[in-house]
Amino acid sequence: MKHRLALLHLILLFLLLMAKVSAQSAYVADSLYADSLKQITRHYLEAQRWDSVVKYGSLLFEEAYQQHDWHGNIIEAHVALGIAYAHQGKYELAMRNLGQAHNNATTSHNQQMIHQAFNQIMQIAKEEQQRLVEHRKNIQLLVLGIVALAIICSLFFALYYQKNRLLIALVKRQREALERKSQQERRSQVLADGKKKELIAQLEQLMKEQKAFCENLLTKERVAEMLQTNRTYLSQVINEVYGKSFTQYINDLRIEEALRRLDDPDSRRALRLIGLDLGFNSPTTFNTQFQQRTGMTPAQYRQKVRQLVGTDEADGD
Repeated sequence: MKHRLALLHLILLFLLLMAKVSAQSAYVADSLYADSLKQITRHYLEAQRWDSVVKYGSLLFEEAYQQHDWHGNIIEAHVALGIAYAHQGKYELAMRNLGQAHNNATTSHNQQMIHQAFNQIMQIAKEEQQRLVEHRKNIQLLVLGIVALAIICSLFFALYYQKNRLLIALVKRQREALERKSQQERRSQVLADGKKKELIAQLEQLMKEQKAFCENLLTKERVAEMLQTNRTYLSQVINEVYGKSFTQYINDLRIEEALRRLDDPDSRRALRLIGLDLGFNSPTTFNTQFQQRTGMTPAQYRQKVRQLVGTDEADGD
């Protein structure tokens, strides 16, 4: 298509040149030149090449003006220029050319051509208005989308910040509870008397100093054997002094030790190994017991402790 247009363009230019060179009189040359300009202008109108229509339509207007052709080519030039300017968005120039064409129109053919051009310009303006409205709608939708995204992001960060504060508060409460637990144990040891006091002291030494609770598969029978007492009396003493069962007592000691180890922000020991060190059979059991006691996983607790002391680094668990 581009090659055909280029070829036609060359042919028409050649006709223009030949018209100027080979014409036997100035009138014939001017007439041929004007007709050639009119054919070129019509061609570019059909091809919707608006810049070219403006270029050759302007040349046609100048030629028709010099020939005082007020009712022929000059009207066609005005109409072509009006349509081209409308497609370029220059509606003031378009209507000015159409008005000049109307002032010079004397035949019904010219008036009909001007009327058709006017309708075409109105349709172009209407379509342009519709595109502008659609463009504004798209911009409004884009702005609404950006606002909605900003609101969602704000809510997300607000919730994250709130959750982070809650987790840090949980860590603080657990550390405070650990301290209160130590104080309660010291008071309980003072309150116990006689044989019970002696058994409690031995139990505390076994658990706190020898860390017997770290033994894997530790049983009530095993502890009673180490304390040289019977399992029933051991359960009774633990229940009366600490208010919990033997299993709860051992698991609490393990979790308390885990909290102490995790309170060290410089510790890099893997969490699964810490769980095994404390006598838990598997990382899952360790995570479950820890979360039941603290409300968070060991990994979350370690991270929040590091945030509190300003050393929030990546963990290799």
